[in-house]
Amino acid sequence: MTRIRRLGCALAFFGALASFGCQVVFGDFEVDDEAFQEATDPPRADPCDDAGERRCSGARLELCGDGEWELEEECSAENLCNEVPARCGSCSEVGSLQCNRSRLQRCSTTGAWTLVETCRSEEHCESALESGADDPASVTSC
Repeated sequence: MTRIRRLGCALAFFGALASFGCQVVFGDFEVDDEAFQEATDPPRADPCDDAGERRCSGARLELCGDGEWELEEECSAENLCNEVPARCGSCSEVGSLQCNRSRLQRCSTTGAWTLVETCRSEEHCESALESGADDPASVTSC
């Protein structure tokens, strides 16, 4: 029994020494509550510049207001979000193009937006739209 007691004491001693050793090796630390709060807060919406501007973000039709994108309408599917005219539903002009964030989409004969290509960024998608403004059928990539 004394061997077990000695072993227990030795383990307790070395455990305390190891804990103290970690403090010496790694130093003191503080928990930054502000950084923790920032990490757990939900992300802020993307900023926007032009009040009244609309965009599709997935199935969300969003409106620029107070410097941030706000939900205007939740469409039942991503391919039913229309920037022009700003509404949920079938697209009206077959062959027309729009950007849904970084996804270049074309209006199909079924009235749904179909993916042409996922661009590197929203800006690349917008450039592709501008390049095909006169002839949308000529745009096949971004």
